[in-house]
Amino acid sequence: MKQKFIEFMRGRYGTDELNQLMSIVSLVFIIPTFITKQSLFVVLGYMLIGYTLFRMLSKDIPARARERAAFLQLKNKILRKNNATKQKIEQRKDYKFYRCPNCKKELRVPKKKGKVRITCPHCKTNFEKKT
Repeated sequence: MKQKFIEFMRGRYGTDELNQLMSIVSLVFIIPTFITKQSLFVVLGYMLIGYTLFRMLSKDIPARARERAAFLQLKNKILRKNNATKQKIEQRKDYKFYRCPNCKKELRVPKKKGKVRITCPHCKTNFEKKT
């Protein structure tokens, strides 16, 4: 039986992070419907499960790899933004954050220095702020 399954899966895409996430999201949609009786969420959950199975059993490996790459790119973008926000929160005790009026880049300035002249390292615009 195991050998038959291995033979069946040979040349197929299999599972990846995107399939795992879609499986979890489908369960999040399906399980609460036992309480709320909302059929829309059941349909969405089953559609996600169906698409997950389609991706897993697909023999079009390059297409599935492109989907995975797009997913990982989005995931990394979200994680970078999360980490930047976390760092900013940790640094709030020692620094103030301002936006350059010209290029809108965020700049970090030490606190408790009084009125300071800030030069944007990106566009070289000068402006004054109180820290």
